[in-house]
Amino acid sequence: MFFPQHPDIPLRYGDSGSDVETMQAAMNVILTKYPTHDVLVEDGIFGNATDTAVRRFQQHVGLAQDGVVGRYTWISIFALANVIYES
Repeated sequence: MFFPQHPDIPLRYGDSGSDVETMQAAMNVILTKYPTHDVLVEDGIFGNATDTAVRRFQQHVGLAQDGVVGRYTWISIFALANVIYES
């Protein structure tokens, strides 16, 4: 597995740090399958582009589109990123 365990720390617009950067990296693995969406800059800053990508992802997987990377969004991001990474 590329992403073995999520940090289980909620992330939202305005947050920054290594957990945001990890989430952005996982999102970029997912975004390789969706070329119509721009990849994210893995800068550890939860700004507009990251917020938009998270909301689109949440919509795609049937989660509440609140832009918050909580437990279920983390699980969904890492699960899909690992499936794509391993394929």
